[in-house]
Amino acid sequence: MCFSASASFTSALVLFLAGCATQTQVSSRNQRYFAAVPFFFALQQLSEGFLWVALSSYSLEWIHIYQWIFLIVAFAIWPLWIPISFLKMERDVYRKKWMVASLILGVIFILLIFGKLLIFNDVASPSVIEYSIHYGVNITMPEIIFFSIIYLCVVVTPALISSMRGSWIFGVATALSFAFACFFKISCLVSVWCFFNALCSVLIFCLLRYNKRHG
Repeated sequence: MCFSASASFTSALVLFLAGCATQTQVSSRNQRYFAAVPFFFALQQLSEGFLWVALSSYSLEWIHIYQWIFLIVAFAIWPLWIPISFLKMERDVYRKKWMVASLILGVIFILLIFGKLLIFNDVASPSVIEYSIHYGVNITMPEIIFFSIIYLCVVVTPALISSMRGSWIFGVATALSFAFACFFKISCLVSVWCFFNALCSVLIFCLLRYNKRHG
């Protein structure tokens, strides 16, 4: 999240409340996975809020803890949770196969990105760059392009091919938020995109509400 700890904490609270509201629009148990997305974004923004605090107090131990909470949600939970959430809601067998393919690609992404970060020790201490947090991920531009393409395929494709009414809007909004984050500040892409994508999660309430009303 950009700007400050207070902005991150405020967005975390808003997302938590949005998650609670979204749960009221669930019409089947299989939709609860999708409805839980705002809660994970709230956790992400909360961890970033505490990271802002830790950075200001130079608490190295807590800095690394909150840094890794954020990165695990961004790089491990989303590539699994998004395909699974759409897979749970899908009834069409053919569409399910493509979602399973997205899930498998998500697992591959996780293995590749954490292999790079852990095996090659490509994570430095996070730092603040122009009111945004750089998470210390040492990655080249070709690697950014490579990982971004895989990541977008994993988190956008299920929404675009889902038979759920209006789900494509969530997929397009996710892709546009990525493009905007690249334009806004590519040096802090992970933090900035997660913030803008968190705003997109509010769409989940609207989608579930619409589908609940139109059965």
